[in-house]
Amino acid sequence: MRAIAIGVAAGLMLTGPQAHATAISAVEILQEYNLIVLGDALVSTETEGPVYVGGNLAGSGPYGVNPDGLPNGSLGGTLVVGGDVDGEVRLFSGDAVVGGSIGTPIFNNGGGTITEGASVDTAGVAAAFNALSSALAQLTDTGGSITGGQNAVFNSVAGPDGVAVFNVADSFFDSISNLTFNTGDLTTIVNVSGTSIDLSGGFNFNSGSFTSDVIFNFFEAEELLISTAFSATILAPLADGQINGGRTEGSVVLGSLAQSVEIDGPLFDGPLPPPPTELAAPGPFLLVLLGLAGLIGLGRAANGSSRPL
Repeated sequence: MRAIAIGVAAGLMLTGPQAHATAISAVEILQEYNLIVLGDALVSTETEGPVYVGGNLAGSGPYGVNPDGLPNGSLGGTLVVGGDVDGEVRLFSGDAVVGGSIGTPIFNNGGGTITEGASVDTAGVAAAFNALSSALAQLTDTGGSITGGQNAVFNSVAGPDGVAVFNVADSFFDSISNLTFNTGDLTTIVNVSGTSIDLSGGFNFNSGSFTSDVIFNFFEAEELLISTAFSATILAPLADGQINGGRTEGSVVLGSLAQSVEIDGPLFDGPLPPPPTELAAPGPFLLVLLGLAGLIGLGRAANGSSRPL
């Protein structure tokens, strides 16, 4: 049942006036986009991979996008913005898709296409990520150990779905100075409770290798401050995020963002339980079908999260 629940959250069928023939997959987007902001983003420096912003993108100083040269993602480009683009933005590779207007022309270093006034399903993307975060938060801790005291080591143990889960409170970060993962190549979910998360230094993320199979799911966070090195996928779709110190490596999902340091790869590449057969039905019928599958609770969570940005 947990595999089905995560699959529904990871691959929501679009409904309503912006409906498409295919589903939006939150997991697929995590594997394609370095930065995903559901609302507005105020950015500077650089994001090495593709970028999605559901609201407005404002650059304060030169902002580089995708110097790593990754291909267009499933949302249509390597820079996809639902609202307006303003400020000096440099697109190094791929296409730009903008739902609103473009103020300062985008510096198109890679020679891709730039589309202004495009249709971008921001509500669908937001719903998919809110549902994924909610579904992961419901997973039961699989019993892995956290050893090492202040030099914390997460030792992953797989659950029935082949995914490791740790459930911790935000106070966990107050008592550690180093953070390391021993995943054994298992996708590892760290669900972190708490509405205001402050990672403002005081610990190092010493994974030994890039932890591209780890997701930190800050499922309750309304504020998230990161000013230390962090090397894992960040899933915080409700949070107003600030990233202003250290070096952030991995896919990043936030409700809004003020960014003043570089965001790098690698992108998330850990598998999650597969989605069920996609349901190409209008919204009300989708809820009925979810009910027949015994997933009314998850259906209600996904529907409730589909609020305007």
